[in-house]
Amino acid sequence: MRRRPVRTSGRRAVQRFQASLERRQNSPVGRLAVDWFQRYFEASRNSASAATLYIFIAVMPVCLAVIGLIDAASNAENTFSKNLIEHLHLHDKSAAIVTDAFGTASQNVLAASLTAVVSFLIWGVGIGKLFQDVYSRAWRIELQTTAADQARFAIWFGAIAGLLTLEVAYWHRFDASDWLIGVPVWIGGMTVFWLWTPWYLLHHRIRLGALLPGALLTAVVLGGASLFSPLTLGAWMNLYASYFAAFGVVLALAMWMLVIVALALTCAVFAPVFADRRRRERNPS
Repeated sequence: MRRRPVRTSGRRAVQRFQASLERRQNSPVGRLAVDWFQRYFEASRNSASAATLYIFIAVMPVCLAVIGLIDAASNAENTFSKNLIEHLHLHDKSAAIVTDAFGTASQNVLAASLTAVVSFLIWGVGIGKLFQDVYSRAWRIELQTTAADQARFAIWFGAIAGLLTLEVAYWHRFDASDWLIGVPVWIGGMTVFWLWTPWYLLHHRIRLGALLPGALLTAVVLGGASLFSPLTLGAWMNLYASYFAAFGVVLALAMWMLVIVALALTCAVFAPVFADRRRRERNPS
């Protein structure tokens, strides 16, 4: 009984695919992507999860308290929940849950403010330290944390909380004609913030020109994520609210925040990788 010849077409296809991957990996873009991927895991050390937790328990209460104060001063109600519902196109059930969960800040300004202060005092400074560690590992520099850094972290916390508050407060106020102005303002503002963040947290040890590629990339990527958030976050909140009610809304927000933080950290790591690549090109030896 003769044996059937072994078919090698599948094996050859796999070999061709592997060869294609090797060629792409050895290309300039491929090597940059591999270096970027490796540097991210070297620098992040699961920092995205920790940063997401800090934002939820420290930054979000401050954001809600500030919006509540603005609502109370202007006799408005539920700005945060209304903007969230309009921007994400939430359905009846998820919209009702968001209103119940976040719609009382203006009516409980004192309680919201006290919660924000306590959250900042306990966890607020830690988020700045976390970002500083990621940047220092990405740039492979060592920093000595001093007492002055605590004030530095507090100032950066105020900046990130203010940025988040502005974004939420003006989420729904752009129509089609406003995008010609809104997009450049967004890109410019976010670029300045993510350019200032590593420069400030790293004690000005990295020049602004080297930080600019990462800042631009962060602004564009986070801008795109915000633009498409109704298709992603809105869909998640509507889906999870139908199955898990209020817990589903919180779960969807946590997942989205994790995605945003991971994107921000990934883009932040691009700048040192790009700088190393340029340095090797100028000095090939």
